[in-house]
Amino acid sequence: MRNFILASSSSSRASLLRQVIPHFRVVVPSVVESYPEVGTASKVARLWARRKADAVASLKDSKGAFILAADTVVARQRQLFTTPETAEQAASMLACFDGRRFTITTALCLIMPDRVSVTHQTTWLKFGRLGEEARAAYIASNAWQKRAAGLDLAGAAGVFVRAMNGSWSSALGLPLWHTRELLISAGVDPQELLTPHPPNKQRRR
Repeated sequence: MRNFILASSSSSRASLLRQVIPHFRVVVPSVVESYPEVGTASKVARLWARRKADAVASLKDSKGAFILAADTVVARQRQLFTTPETAEQAASMLACFDGRRFTITTALCLIMPDRVSVTHQTTWLKFGRLGEEARAAYIASNAWQKRAAGLDLAGAAGVFVRAMNGSWSSALGLPLWHTRELLISAGVDPQELLTPHPPNKQRRR
């Protein structure tokens, strides 16, 4: 397997990527994200995915590696939601999604030795009617911490989803099909992606 790096601080992205390829290094990009309050989610996500990948590509031990970065932006209409820093911010964001439809866009950037490829996928979600009690319980659980728009969709917020149109893995932070296609376009053998490596045999004593 070629030298492959996931430029991310997200453990959930790393777990998702292991469903596509078995071996890679994780390097946390040194970037400070900031989103406009209003804008186009796909443009913002693609911009930050590229910046994360570039940050890792600039490191000395990343030369010649295949570097994958992702960025996820939650939006309702043209309002963009960042990662909340306080429970009050998380509660305000959750109220915006209560019983409403919104989008989650995840962009991918793959830096290869000879070129760069960027793509994105948008998923529509609709939450059911939650009410103040359910929202308060979610905020009290602290599941919103370090999550885009405070939404822990792989955990406590997953039960809020009433309807979806798009990719569930993309909503969680890494569209698996798009990632696989991006790697194949980079020259990775599809069989290498589909066939897991055998476990290391232990020596008999």
